[in-house]
Formats: sequence, structure tokens, C-alpha cells
Amino acid sequence: MTVQNIWHGLVIWYLFLAGTGAGVYLLAVGNKMFRKQDALVKMGYIWGPILVALGTILLLLDLGRPFWAFLAVLRPHASMISVGTLILTFFMLNGFFQIYSLLFKKKEPPHALDIIGFILAIGTATYTGLLLGVVEAIPFWNKPILLPILFLVSALSSGIGFLLLVSILNKNSKEETKSNLHRMMKFDIWLILIELALLILLLWLSARGNPAAAASVQILTSGFFALPFWGLLIVTGLLLPLVLETLVRSHKQSILALCSIALLIGGVTLRYSIVVAGVWLPMSK
Repeated sequence: MTVQNIWHGLVIWYLFLAGTGAGVYLLAVGNKMFRKQDALVKMGYIWGPILVALGTILLLLDLGRPFWAFLAVLRPHASMISVGTLILTFFMLNGFFQIYSLLFKKKEPPHALDIIGFILAIGTATYTGLLLGVVEAIPFWNKPILLPILFLVSALSSGIGFLLLVSILNKNSKEETKSNLHRMMKFDIWLILIELALLILLLWLSARGNPAAAASVQILTSGFFALPFWGLLIVTGLLLPLVLETLVRSHKQSILALCSIALLIGGVTLRYSIVVAGVWLPMSK
């Protein structure tokens, strides 16, 4: 059995940046839409599309022939890649128009664009999980419902980490912004618990599956990627922020910074773990 080597470096950073950007947008704009509070919305309007665009640039660079990327939209009826390309394109167009409206026209973007952007952000966060989930040749990935949900939950958690980091770096953050971020940290407790449950379910289902899926689990739990999996994902990316958000009542900058960095490390490592552990199903003779 062979570990896949098609998806690697730049693609993994695309998965992380696009997911985090979508998470930032969902959290900030969702806070405005459903809680009627817009303290975070400017960060969502600006950083959401920018992070997704940066990730998309890395993806295009990985293709080797980025100027042929427009061909990816030609078969939306038959190709998951075409569907994903359209989602990314429309999300970025919608987002950059909102940035233009906010920063240059100095007025609030239309509410309809918030709704459109929110739906497209969900699509952006879940698309890559769906793309991996339909790859039947790699059984560890072939979870077309589980993986998109896991990627969405991770995107929201990484988004909270990024918003925390931006708030820390911005010395002029308003008290309302800090209050919303602290509330999101409490929400992140549930996100981390859900992410842990989904990850355990993914490993359990794969370990009980065919030999290729079981080999993927072995790679992560006791094989060559065990140290990053346990150290960077489980301990640093999930358990550490879970403890900080649950037990620590102080909101010192150092604690918030540690929590934000841990969440971002967890977001990167989750995607790296899933991609690097993909084992091809042996071809039948």
C-alpha cells in the first residue's frame, strides 16, 4: 500500500487559509446577522476574503500552470472541482465588493451580500472536505459526510484563533470587540469537543474499515506522523485551548495569545494529518 503524494505543502496551506478565512467570515458576519452585533464584522469583511484569496493563490501555484485554472469551472454539473472553484470565486468577488463598499465608499455593504457571503462561506469551509470525501481510491478520505462537517467545525475554531490574534495585535480594539471574542472562546469549547468527537469517529470507522484505511490510522496514531498528530493536533491544537477556555478565567494578553496560536496550529495540523495519512486502495488484480 502506498501513501498518496499528490496533495502536499501548498495545497495543505490552501486548505488551512481558505478554511480559516471562511471561519472568520462566518463568525463575524454571523454575529452581525443573528446577534445584531457588528463589533467584529469589519474584521470578517476584510480578513475573510483576503485569507481565502491567499489560499487560492497557493493552490494555483501548486497547479504549476495557474493561467489554465479557468478550465476548472467548465463542468460544474459533473466535477466537484468545478463546483468548488465557482464557490471560491463567488465568495471572493462578494467579499471584495464588501471591502470596497466598506473602505472606499464608506458605507455598510447591503444586507443581501451578508446572506450570500454567509452561504458561500459555508460552502468554502466544507468544500475541501467534500472533495476529499468523494475520493474512493483513498478509503481514509472517503467520508463524504463526516469530513465536510469536521472541516467546517475546524474552520470555525481556527477562525476564532485568528480573530483573537488580530484583536491582540490591534491595541485599539474596543471593549465590545473583546467581549464578543471572550464569548466566542466559550463557544469554541463546544467546537473543540465536537471536533474531538468527529476525529475519534473518523479514526474508529477507518480502523474498522479495509486495510488501506486502517493503515492511515496507524500512520497517525503510531507511525511516522504520530508525533505531530499527538503533539501538535491533539495536545497543542485541541486540549490546550480547551483547558485555557474552560478553566482559565483571566483574559491576560499572554493567555489569549497562547490560545489563539494553539488553535491555529491545530487547524493546520488537522488538515496536514488527514492529507498526509491518505493511503491508496490497492488495485485489484
